Amino acid sequence: MYRKEVLKLYKDLLRSTNKVPKSLKSYYIANIKGGFIAHKDEEDSERIKMILERSREDMNFIIEKYQRTETTK
Repeated sequence: MYRKEVLKLYKDLLRSTNKVPKSLKSYYIANIKGGFIAHKDEEDSERIKMILERSREDMNFIIEKYQRTETTK
């Protein structure tokens, strides 16, 4: 049901690691992969929807955080 959306989010999250400092990139990649593995058996569509939404919010927050840091240098 959410397969395409989940795969798109996974790719988007991995691509977003290009916007964080190189020293933290592997940390975020590991967390992204770990999060997807932890929820791979989730079947509740409402829970999946909530996880997808929260993941996007977190991704945007992290990107904004590092963009603000770069502009203040």
